[in-house]
Amino acid sequence: MTAGTPGRRAADKVVSIEQVRSFVPDGSAVFLGGFSNYRAPLGLVRELCRSRPRDLTVWSHIGGIGIEMLLGVDAVRQVRSSYVGLDILGLAPLFSRRTTTGEVTFVEETEATLMFGMKATIYRLPFMPSRALVGSDIVAVRDDLQEYDCPISGERLVAIPPVRADVALLHAQTADRVGNVQIHGTMGNDVEIAKVCTRVVVSAERVVDTDELLRAPELTRIPSHLVDAVVELPGGAYPSSCLPYYDVDYAWFLDYIHAVETGRLEEHIAEHIDGPAFADYARPRVVRHG
Repeated sequence: MTAGTPGRRAADKVVSIEQVRSFVPDGSAVFLGGFSNYRAPLGLVRELCRSRPRDLTVWSHIGGIGIEMLLGVDAVRQVRSSYVGLDILGLAPLFSRRTTTGEVTFVEETEATLMFGMKATIYRLPFMPSRALVGSDIVAVRDDLQEYDCPISGERLVAIPPVRADVALLHAQTADRVGNVQIHGTMGNDVEIAKVCTRVVVSAERVVDTDELLRAPELTRIPSHLVDAVVELPGGAYPSSCLPYYDVDYAWFLDYIHAVETGRLEEHIAEHIDGPAFADYARPRVVRHG
């Protein structure tokens, strides 16, 4: 864990949720953290949606409602993900509709292309070799994936290009004011995402003194030098879960699906995106454990 340069006072990176918009200009490539309906950065996404950005490329490992929210306000030009859905509730309806009609471009990733691509960026390599995709149909539909014969072993491999984005939006249980971030439970790929994005914005259930993080330093997954901004946002993953604070609000998800299916999307956006400030919106609905 880092707390700044020795002998100097570390920079305070806490910002208001409204300032998040300035990190994501039109045309940005945005990487959403979390994993499906767990610890998704939906408070940050909601605030971004309120500013009506345009022409975004949205990256996600296992995508979900965050992509749906951005699609709902016509913010997305392209999606790159291995899956976009609502977990046990099925595929994401707006994503399925917009990509089928061609309104939004979908670049199909796999977990392998994302993980190897992030490793290529982290290791500063032009590509990462993989045996896993040799002979796969995805090589045929992706011009940026190339099979080649290894000059050392002679075996057939696939070259996977680096994965990079302009901004990462992440949510965690705890952070300090200088940007050290602690994540409990399933991490998804948030650590790798933080390393492949130019700027990293993290919302946290609690922002605490560094001394509190030092009581369990092994939980600090993302060090401060990778983080550009911290937003204290209780309920910031709602309506996804952020254990041990609250679980998934499946009633919210069912209402969303029904709104899309019955032509009430604009009504849903008016209530759940353009409605009250996040503190008034999320807290009454959050069920806290412990």
